[in-house]
Amino acid sequence: MKFVLPSSASDTALWAGSTCCSACRAGAIIALAFDLPLAVLLLRQGSPARAESTGRADGPARPNHLACDVGPQEPDWIPYADLLGRLLAELVSSAFPCPLPHLWHLPQGAPGIIVYSGDEDGAQVEWNRQHHDVGPHPDIRALDNAPVSARVEEMVRQIHQFQQQFGVRAHSLRNHCIAWAGYLEPVAAMATCGIGMEGNYFCSTFLRDRGYAPYAAFGAALPLRYCHPDGTMLPVRQQHTHTMDDVYFGPQSVSYSYGMSPELWDTVLARVLDDVVQRFHVPHATCIHPSNWVKFSRLQGLSLVRQGIERSLPVWSFDQWLAFLEQRETWRCESLHWDGDRLLVDFTGNSG
Repeated sequence: MKFVLPSSASDTALWAGSTCCSACRAGAIIALAFDLPLAVLLLRQGSPARAESTGRADGPARPNHLACDVGPQEPDWIPYADLLGRLLAELVSSAFPCPLPHLWHLPQGAPGIIVYSGDEDGAQVEWNRQHHDVGPHPDIRALDNAPVSARVEEMVRQIHQFQQQFGVRAHSLRNHCIAWAGYLEPVAAMATCGIGMEGNYFCSTFLRDRGYAPYAAFGAALPLRYCHPDGTMLPVRQQHTHTMDDVYFGPQSVSYSYGMSPELWDTVLARVLDDVVQRFHVPHATCIHPSNWVKFSRLQGLSLVRQGIERSLPVWSFDQWLAFLEQRETWRCESLHWDGDRLLVDFTGNSG
């Protein structure tokens, strides 16, 4: 695939007679007063200093316990970790001596995407396989106070059991009660099992505050691979989940629920998706449990689909989203040449 990008008149005046390569060799230095990549990492996946080793006294260890303290709650409507990552990309682009092609990060030029999922604790897997993408839902709650290694070992056992019993490769997952263990130990185990994406990181002040904001505690939306603080990357993408039906729409009998009515949710969701479409261009990932859909969250779940379609947002499963990202990552920029008037770029990659 070949792109030809014409320059503006000012660009032509500035770069006429030079080639991209010779201009690049002049170099540029950008100095920051803080560690930008580390800030993005800590804001996305939390601090290793907050990891536990043998569970917690107040219930299961969860990823939101790893969240860094970012002060007052004003940023909770803004995916600030993603915007810091975008800042890094734009700093590089601004220092480049010619126009740069940008490949859109969402399918078919969409302004955003809804990533739809539902954890199920009791339904028949064989029935669900006929209608949905399915993956394991490991339950490690019986080992809440066990060492990290024991909880991770049990998670791996259940992933393997799922794959062997149903003959389905596990592509993505979320743990029961979004239970976690340590810091990145579960992610390393997922990588060995071939899991490409997980949705345990829940953007919320869950069990700490009743205010809904899609990026609270963990300000992230775009899926990125996990990364050790030393820079080592893991082949598992972290896709935050932004909406869970039991937390936001549950009846009074669900003690931790915020009890948002369908009418209130319609209004709140419109604000969320308008931000996705007009400002951030990110996924909004959801968990609408099938059993809860029957009991109390059907209207809110339908609103997610309806409002997404109204805004031209694809509504995909985690597995579909992962497949798109894996295809996209096969594309590479093979050559780039600036002739003083046009930028010539060759891209190669798998179809799709």
